[in-house]
Amino acid sequence: MSVWSDLEQMPEARRGEIRVVTMFHVLEHLPDPRLFLRDAIEALPNARLFVIEVPCAEDPLLTLYESEAFSCFTYWSHHEHLHSKRSLESVFGGIFDSIEVSRLQRYGLANHLGWLSRGKPGGQVKMSWLERSPADVEYRSEVMAQGFSDTLWAVARISPNSAGR
Repeated sequence: MSVWSDLEQMPEARRGEIRVVTMFHVLEHLPDPRLFLRDAIEALPNARLFVIEVPCAEDPLLTLYESEAFSCFTYWSHHEHLHSKRSLESVFGGIFDSIEVSRLQRYGLANHLGWLSRGKPGGQVKMSWLERSPADVEYRSEVMAQGFSDTLWAVARISPNSAGR
């Protein structure tokens, strides 16, 4: 398996072999994610599936608890954008034939208690006994049910007969 951090590094002859593109914590760093996605699609003519993960602007530490410490940690200079479910769907609109954006709550109750009590990460280490406990599982589930999450997971597809190809 080969991995390239930049399309320019990929040999031209290999570009037609790529069917699946993954991007984990990439789009939030780009000034124009739509342009980047369009360029990737053009450079990879047989890519049909894009799996993309980004941090979520609807993180409960930002929106529900309004943690100033977490806000400073999250809104650092290298993040051009934080996406909500709706804004990510908008970025993908007109580029992909089908889009599924799901919420994922990676960090649980112990991490949030750490941020809220100490203003820093690592609560899941200090209170490891809480990780994956019934209370933690229920907390993560309820956070997402209320429309919050720390991560968005997107699966976007291009049909083989797409007019955009």
